[in-house]
Order: sequence, then structure tokens, then C-alpha cells
Amino acid sequence: MGLDIIIPLAKDRKSNYYELRMTLRSIEKNLVGYRNIYILGEKPGWIRNVTHLPIPDVHHRKAFSIFRKMMTAAKMDEVSQHFISWADDTYLLEPLHTSGIKDWYDSTLKEWTYKNINSLYRQIIKNTWRLFPEGLFYNVHTPCIYEKERFIGLNKYNFSTTQYLIKSVYFNSAESNPVQMKDPKRNKGLFFSTNGAVPKDITVLFPNPSIYEADHKTNAKAAFGMAKATG
Repeated sequence: MGLDIIIPLAKDRKSNYYELRMTLRSIEKNLVGYRNIYILGEKPGWIRNVTHLPIPDVHHRKAFSIFRKMMTAAKMDEVSQHFISWADDTYLLEPLHTSGIKDWYDSTLKEWTYKNINSLYRQIIKNTWRLFPEGLFYNVHTPCIYEKERFIGLNKYNFSTTQYLIKSVYFNSAESNPVQMKDPKRNKGLFFSTNGAVPKDITVLFPNPSIYEADHKTNAKAAFGMAKATG
């Protein structure tokens, strides 16, 4: 039957959701075993063949905004019982079946509190670490699979008052099967994740518009222009 993919999407005023464009191309090219794609949040003008739900972000509360979108998906009858959470800036670089998506982590929550990251994100990590002092850091930039009822159970952690790392709370709060992976934001492997401009080599990997892009010819020209600008 296949698993549905949920992509939470915030506003992108700079590149017309170019990272999402490349992410969708990578999914179409390399992922096997998925069913439908849901975009929760913003809706690019070029998007098609997805289900969209307009869920506005809460200003300066990125983690909580994503949590609201995932919780909405978990409560939707039409979404598969197990669903894939996939960020809009995470590219699948090799063929993969959905059954190959693991509970990936990178070291511990405690170790991540010492990394050179922005103060807001560090505080969210510390909030999560206080919940799970021996917990693992599951918020590597990879997709993950959530089970609906288990995800709904995260409401007991009051995300509305304190921001936590959603994936790390989910996988530390019950039995999981951790598999270590270096964060793809820093290490290119099965996945690669960006933060803004898409490297030219990623565009070269996925030059062809996907079925999720409404105007293939226009988008192909846009892709070429974006590759030149960021290469």
C-alpha cells in the first residue's frame, strides 16, 4: 500500500521553494514504497499532485510550528498509519525502499548541547536533554517514520509551552531501534541536507522536473538558472 510522506513547509521568499523542488525530484527518482505526498503549511505556485493543507507558522517558534503540522497529519484518517516525516531540504542521493528508513541518530543529546550551533537551537536541545538525560540525538537531517497513535501521545510534553526536538522526543520516549548516522547537514552520504542555496552537484543529480512540478518547461529553465546562480 505504501507510506504517505508529510512535508512541513515554511515560507521561502528567496528561491521559490527550490530546495523543495530538488527534494521532490530526489524522492521521485530514488524512493520506493511511498504513496501520497502531503504539503502542510505554505503552498508553492508550481506544486501539483500533492495534498496541501494551509497551516500557518507561529512566529519565532519553528519547532512548535512543525509539531503542529505533524500532529495534524497524525490525526488525519486518510494518512497512512505509519507515515514519513521529510524535511523540504533533504535530498535522497541513492535508491532506497521506505522499509530502509531507520531510527537514525548522531551521538547523544548531551554531546549536542556543546556543539557550535545557534543559541536558540541549543536551548531546544537542552530542553529535550532535560527530559531524557541519557537520550540520543535523533534530529539528524534525515526522514523518519512516525506511527500515528504514538505521535499523538507526544501531546503530554506540552510543546505549546516549551520547544523540544520532535524526533528526539518521539524516539527517546518509547522503544526504538537506533541506527547511528552522521548528520547529513555536515556529511553527504545516503542523504544530503542544505540550508539555503542548493549546490550545483545536487542540481546535476536531479536535472529533470518531477511529476510534482506544474510547468515542466518553465521549471527546467528555472532549475538551470538556479544552478548557475548557486554553483
